[in-house]
Amino acid sequence: MTRQTKRKILAITGRPGIGKTTLALSIADSIKEKGFVVGGFISPEIKTVRGREGFSIKNLLSGESITLASRNKIGELTVGKYFINRESGSFISKAINDAILSADVILLDEIGPMELKVKEGELSIISALNSGKPILATFYYRLRFVRPSVFSVISTGMILEVNQFNRDSLMKRAREYAGWLLYGTISN
Repeated sequence: MTRQTKRKILAITGRPGIGKTTLALSIADSIKEKGFVVGGFISPEIKTVRGREGFSIKNLLSGESITLASRNKIGELTVGKYFINRESGSFISKAINDAILSADVILLDEIGPMELKVKEGELSIISALNSGKPILATFYYRLRFVRPSVFSVISTGMILEVNQFNRDSLMKRAREYAGWLLYGTISN
């Protein structure tokens, strides 16, 4: 059986820490193994001996990274207990523009309140989603409530919800999902 959707957007959601980024990176690796370029950004945790202190953001094409959010005051904007780096909007914008110009697939990890907090970041994420390029994204599990307009674009593609019961089987299908992003079909 073949499943087709309107856009080549593969969006992964689930609770924090469930394995969304791990799955996205596995799919991205499968895409790169086929000789395609993956650009965009990832938002890894910043951990210390005290636990999670914040998040950085890394441009996949340049390798550059900056702090996205920190428990330490780095600006006036906040999301929960984290202060948001106002420069993250222009950083996200550059990573996305680089990917639109030079990549075959755009990875957006994560589309969530922190990445959307600075307007320039939000507009760039929307631009990527509407670029026509294949999109591999992870997104905040409550995005439909906090940014319904962004969720409505994401929902025109394929959404995978990762949970403790299906994460291993989804990981085993990473190559198939890479094929769907590149070629438009997936076997079920």
